[in-house]
Amino acid sequence: MPRDADLKWLLLIHQLPAKPAYLRVKIWRRLQALGAVTVKNAVYALPANAETREDFAWLAKEIVESEGEAIVCEANFIADPAEIAATFERLERTFEQIDGHLHEVRRELTWPIDVDTGQVSSRRTS
Repeated sequence: MPRDADLKWLLLIHQLPAKPAYLRVKIWRRLQALGAVTVKNAVYALPANAETREDFAWLAKEIVESEGEAIVCEANFIADPAEIAATFERLERTFEQIDGHLHEVRRELTWPIDVDTGQVSSRRTS
């Protein structure tokens, strides 16, 4: 087992094309599903292992095939490992809160709405 200071990280650094706009959301959702943490705008991190290496490789391939740019690299963070772990935990709680809000919004959007359209007349006035 590596010491915390020796823990390697994978970084996905990407640039997405301006269009299609849905691509940004699609990639963001995939990164969320992987549990990747935003280091900076368009730089995401995961602990390095065979599974995360494959996940980032597939995502980078998808980005490049969509006419974007992506690279995956391995890095060590100089920051205190406890600070990094705390950042992951804060982000996890934030994602859970966002997910809860999105479920509420989705429920409200699908809730039947009673609209009073008033009296509808089939006669035309000329």
